[in-house]
Amino acid sequence: MSFLSNLSWRRAVKHFVPPSGTTLAPDIAPLLTAACEAPSSFGLQPFKIIVVTNAEAKANLAPVCYNQPQVTECTHLLIFCARNDLEVRLEEYVAATGTPEAGQTMIGNMIAHLSHPVHWAKHQTYLALGFALAAAAERKIATCPMEGFDPAGVSAVLDLPHTLVPAVILAVGCEDMRPEATPYVRFRFPQSDLVQTVSTTATAAPTRSRYRNATPVRRRKDKTS
Repeated sequence: MSFLSNLSWRRAVKHFVPPSGTTLAPDIAPLLTAACEAPSSFGLQPFKIIVVTNAEAKANLAPVCYNQPQVTECTHLLIFCARNDLEVRLEEYVAATGTPEAGQTMIGNMIAHLSHPVHWAKHQTYLALGFALAAAAERKIATCPMEGFDPAGVSAVLDLPHTLVPAVILAVGCEDMRPEATPYVRFRFPQSDLVQTVSTTATAAPTRSRYRNATPVRRRKDKTS
């Protein structure tokens, strides 16, 4: 039960402190392992995780992350990037797995018919983030997932190739335990508010015409002489 208990412990840390003699820098290896083992559609894993530990690089990233303190205070800044070169990723996948032609065609058709390929890749990337957060909770490693940043700015600072789109950031470090460093209480709505169980046989909803509430058009009566 330690994993579920630690999920209740986990929170988005607002401030980190530097490692010291009594507080060692966290080991992020389990987080990266969990992220790379996360579920992914067809196993394509269309993402890359950029790990930033250099203090100068983090300082350069701060302005494009709206100067949120976690960016410079953390020991490791993980930039989760979605890949937008899905055809290339499929070629890499086929070369690594030996997927037969029928499988290649099926996955290729799926990619070709995606209305928003980058959005799809970001969804896969968030699965990796979720598993990294779960691993951090299990090890009681302080983290803060962050969406508040300028993706183009992050790409420019890190000189990322155009095939990588920053999707979400995970700051990892040693939590600042001072009361003033935690301005917000950890809150979760009860499970009864978030979960609904369907226990009866589902029936198809009747099809509703989009013209149902439209004002009917009145036909003009032709005048006869």
